[in-house]
Amino acid sequence: MAIPANFDGQTPVIDSKDVVFIFVNQQSGTLQSVITPTVPVLRQRIAALSKVASLSDIPVIACATKVDSLMGPIIPEISRNAPHAHTFFYDDELMVWDNKEFVELVKSTGKKQIVIAGGSVSVALVNAALRAVSDGYQVFAVLDASGANTELERQIAVLRLIQVGVVPIGSSAVLCEVQKMRNVDHEMDLYDNLRSISPAYQLLYEAKCGKNS
Repeated sequence: MAIPANFDGQTPVIDSKDVVFIFVNQQSGTLQSVITPTVPVLRQRIAALSKVASLSDIPVIACATKVDSLMGPIIPEISRNAPHAHTFFYDDELMVWDNKEFVELVKSTGKKQIVIAGGSVSVALVNAALRAVSDGYQVFAVLDASGANTELERQIAVLRLIQVGVVPIGSSAVLCEVQKMRNVDHEMDLYDNLRSISPAYQLLYEAKCGKNS
């Protein structure tokens, strides 16, 4: 079994004080080819990830090919839920990590962990995640917030990620690992955000509130 890269024997969990969220090519044109998960579900998860970053003061970078490309604009869920998100556009490179300005932008956050989701799991996500690991980052790939054409495509992507030590993770786990503790600032906002992508969490929400909602 592959060992998570760059953790130096530490448990591979998200440190909300030392992480940056990166959305790669989450663009309207790119998502038109997505089969799994469904686009509405995918957008909901991206919105939840963006919101938890905003509530927890985590830097966000949304990168995309130029606005007039076939891939279209970045979906609005990111800026709507994380107004502080930095938008980065690149033109010539096929893969964003080949853009030196982008690499420097990520470096300038001063964070050693990256939580990443891509419009295409096998291209946008895998390439950026692999390159980030090789640059020394601890990388978490949010697979259920990244689009795929088939389950086989997703399975192949997971194998490639694990081979180099990227940590596969789901959106709900990201939200919980960022929150960590109960009785924190914005606790109910965090609970509400979690139940937006995990309807079963409604039961815990009701228990916390002591009422139905």
